[in-house]
Amino acid sequence: MVRRGLPSALLVALGLLAICSCAVLKKGPSPVRPASHMPAPTHAPAPVPAYEPGSVIREARARMAKGEYKKAVEAYKSALSIHSGNKRLLSGCREALLAANAAAGTSFGKGDFGRAGSLYYMVAENYRYLGPADIQPAYLKKRIKDCGVALTQRGLESYRKGQLQAAILEWEEILRFDPGNSEVKKAVGTAKVQLKNLSK
Repeated sequence: MVRRGLPSALLVALGLLAICSCAVLKKGPSPVRPASHMPAPTHAPAPVPAYEPGSVIREARARMAKGEYKKAVEAYKSALSIHSGNKRLLSGCREALLAANAAAGTSFGKGDFGRAGSLYYMVAENYRYLGPADIQPAYLKKRIKDCGVALTQRGLESYRKGQLQAAILEWEEILRFDPGNSEVKKAVGTAKVQLKNLSK
């Protein structure tokens, strides 16, 4: 009986396959990672453009040119609430407050104590944007008080002449920069009652 075996070429091929398999197993896993484990490619974020306050500065300066110092300061403060450290905004706000203080001095010299007091009050309320080298707080406080005294006196003179409406207007000017002044509030209330009684 003749025994049939595998062809010799096939035996050689199987032997080579076994040797290659052992070699791969000894090396360990393939260094190539599956696609699901590959890190996503990273892209550098686009640079954020620096804030440019030019439009705010132009608006504020236009307001200042019209004598609207409070609106100019409000424009700067609104922008500073978002960009608090912006040097150009801080410098612009300081410039507006110093201009308002100068305008208050001019109004004071002309006897327009209502406008002067309101401007001095606005500067004092925003003093954190200034410093002692710019304006002394004591100076602002004194000027506000002087404006109040002058308007109180004017109101009393009008009141004594029976000009109740004029007295009320003078005293109400004081309340724009000294809103907590209880004596002036009382005087306004009294004069309004008298004016109402006279009109009956």
